[in-house]
Amino acid sequence: MVETRNGVNGILTERDILKKVVATGLDPSVAKAKHVMTKMIKTVGDEADIFEANELFNKYHIRRLPVTDSKGKIIGMLGIRDVTKSLPYAFRKLIRDEDYRGAVVFSKKDD
Repeated sequence: MVETRNGVNGILTERDILKKVVATGLDPSVAKAKHVMTKMIKTVGDEADIFEANELFNKYHIRRLPVTDSKGKIIGMLGIRDVTKSLPYAFRKLIRDEDYRGAVVFSKKDD
């Protein structure tokens, strides 16, 4: 996450570095995060279920999804691997009792 006093401005991933620095021949020692980062980030609310998060990953072809609380504050990060690991359990729970809320497990952001 790239943050300033005004909040989150973007997210810098290994994919950004590979596509915008390495592949273009840009010198990594002079590349600035603000020029390489993805600026229009997508987020998911902490009340979203695993299927909603999965839809966002697929729709926007992303691998990281910041998790926000009800006030829009980023409280964690959900990765595509978190979703792929959780989907089988969520499907089983859905089939078993049709109540799959809370199936998303994400990493809490350190304060």
